[in-house]
Parts: sequence; structure tokens; C-alpha cells
Amino acid sequence: MSKLTPAHFSRIRDVVEKAETQTSGEIVPVVLKHAADYAWIHSVLTLQGLLIGVLGSLVWESVHAWPVTGGHSRLIALVGGALGLCASFIPSVARSAIGKKRLDHESHTRAFSEFIKKGCAETSGRTGVLVLLSLFERRIVIVADRGIQTKVLAVEGADVWDRLCTDFVAHAKKGEAIEGLATVIERIGTLLAKYFPRSETDRNELPNDLREEDSE
Repeated sequence: MSKLTPAHFSRIRDVVEKAETQTSGEIVPVVLKHAADYAWIHSVLTLQGLLIGVLGSLVWESVHAWPVTGGHSRLIALVGGALGLCASFIPSVARSAIGKKRLDHESHTRAFSEFIKKGCAETSGRTGVLVLLSLFERRIVIVADRGIQTKVLAVEGADVWDRLCTDFVAHAKKGEAIEGLATVIERIGTLLAKYFPRSETDRNELPNDLREEDSE
């Protein structure tokens, strides 16, 4: 998915508004291209390509009768570096090189940062919920304020937010990340309605619009 369209923003706003008709919870959706700056991965994969080129030259010399000349050796190394650099711009390759643990860490760190920035910790009932979608990492992170965390986790279990996101990766792989986000928000609304039903005096404290933020 390369670019958000007005239809995407409208879709998420409608889903949030519908979810909040059932609950006093305040759902704030945020989408990022990247949760962090991964520019370093280009250098890493370029260096790996260079090393593979050098090792390839050495292996060739060890199994063939004729050696690789110095010029050819340098050329092979440069080709390896160029291929590594090109590969670093392929999202799936970059994600694999960065590693699942790092992607998880950066996504969660950014989610907690956005939770504070977007005022999710300042609602009257401590019922703010941030739903962060990071497109490059293919991750959704849910951060709920303590009013919700204390009650929901005690009954539903510590992995409740992960369970709500189980189908997201399948959506993301098909290029349907926004639809995956919409599904997660719908599930959050249904869950919160059980524990925090909307009251007659409830008011909307946080905007329902999807916020598109730059990477930090």
C-alpha cells in the first residue's frame, strides 16, 4: 500500500464513530509509514553484499584452476555491494534484515510516544485507546489507558490486544492494511462496550479522524 486516499480516512473515521456509539472509550487511530528511521539498513546490506562478493572471489579461486585477478575481484565485490544496496530498498528484504524483535520494539516505542502526544492519557475516565498502524513494519499496536487496562486485562487476559490483531498481517500482505485496521477498531469497540458501555452523559473527548504522522 503506497498512499492513503480520502476514502481510507473516511472509512476509519466512520468505523471509529460507530465503535464509540457503543462505548465511553475514546479510540484514536494513527498511521505511520515507518515507526522509526531504518536508513542504516542500506549501509548494512551494502556491506554484506561487498563481503559476499569478496568471499565469492576467494571460493572461486579455491575450486578453479585459474585465479581471479585483482581487478575482477574488486568488480565482483562492487557488484555484490550494489546488489546489497538495491535489495535494501525491497521492504520484505529490509524487514528480514532488521529482524522481528527490532521491528516490534520500534513499533511499541512509537505507539507509547503517540499515546502521550495525542492526549490519550487525559480523558476524564482514563478510557483513551491508541491504535497505531505502522505500514512498513506491518504491525498494529494497541495502547490503552489504565482505566481500561486494569479492568479488561483482569478478565480477558494479558494477550487480549494481540488477539484482536490476529488477522491483521493477512490483510497487510494483500495490500489491505487500512481494512485490517478497520477490523481491529471494530473489535475494540465491541470489547469495550462490554466493560465501558456508553452513558447518556458521555461526550467525545478526542478526535475520531485517522492521523497520518511522519516517521521520527
